[in-house]
Amino acid sequence: MKMKIEKPWSDVLFFIGITVAVYLGVRFFLPLVYPFLFALFFAAVLHPLVNKIQNKIKIPRGIISFAVVALSVLIVGVPLFLLLVKLVRELGSLIGNYKSWKGEMYDIWCMCCERVEQFSGMKATAFVDWGSGQADSLIQVFQEKATPVLMKYSIDGLKGIAGFFWRFVVCLVATVLILNDYPDLRRRFFGTAPGKIVRRLGKETMHAGGSYLKAQLIILAAVSTICVAGLFFTGNRYALTAGIGIGLCDALPFFGTGTIFVPWLLLELIRGKYFLAIVYGVLYIICNIVREFLEPKLVGKELGIHPLAVIFSIYVGMCVYGGAGILLGPLSGLLIWELYRIRTESISADQGEE
Repeated sequence: MKMKIEKPWSDVLFFIGITVAVYLGVRFFLPLVYPFLFALFFAAVLHPLVNKIQNKIKIPRGIISFAVVALSVLIVGVPLFLLLVKLVRELGSLIGNYKSWKGEMYDIWCMCCERVEQFSGMKATAFVDWGSGQADSLIQVFQEKATPVLMKYSIDGLKGIAGFFWRFVVCLVATVLILNDYPDLRRRFFGTAPGKIVRRLGKETMHAGGSYLKAQLIILAAVSTICVAGLFFTGNRYALTAGIGIGLCDALPFFGTGTIFVPWLLLELIRGKYFLAIVYGVLYIICNIVREFLEPKLVGKELGIHPLAVIFSIYVGMCVYGGAGILLGPLSGLLIWELYRIRTESISADQGEE
């Protein structure tokens, strides 16, 4: 006699099962195959262009595939690489010049304390001494604890860079090979039972969250570009690093560009640098207008994802996957939800047929 599991319990068990399966897949299987997944994505994007060229120029498809991939790397990859080099240099300069910005922060703190003394009549000496002591303590902690960690991450980073270039080469080679036989490979794979499941899952995932993620990436790029350009206009030495950082804050739910620009604006007002305060205020307004304008056009209301769900998936993702959880958390949550939804719809369809 078979024991029958009640539907609510079967739903819970299935949800737990797919959660474990997605976690294991993302944690252990994805790192092994992600160069080939990227290669498949790039091949799908470049396939129409290769087809168009092949129809006009009668030369072997493999040669066209190689030329298109190489040209794409030159047009897209080289500028991104130079941008990454610039970003790394700025970060290195920011960390290396900590004594300089310690002095600048001390001057700002003294100025703020003086303004407080002017408005309140309270002596600023105690505030200045307290702030100086706190700054010295932070610097000491940084030197004793953070520096060895940074050295460790520097060594790990060098290993990671070597591994990245190796995977990048594998990805390029795989892209050329997939492009060469893309129509036949696509037909064979999607003709199988697993291929049909993957195809449906991919379509459902793109419908539910793909447009949202794509929109957020476009908005992130637009806001970051505006911030970088504005900060470069003010002569900021770390315009690229700060601009991208502000763009990332804007992409996070409940944060936004105001998290950085409003305190920065107030600080410049206290320092008497009114031009910079006006620039930061204008950048804050422009970034908000861009988001308010682009988001409704790029994301339909039916595709909206509640900010609480996003921040929860990011938080859980970072707890489970570490830093990569910023991306892997929402991806895992989306896959879990879509697998559960497909299963629920399948059961409902079967019951309807009965």
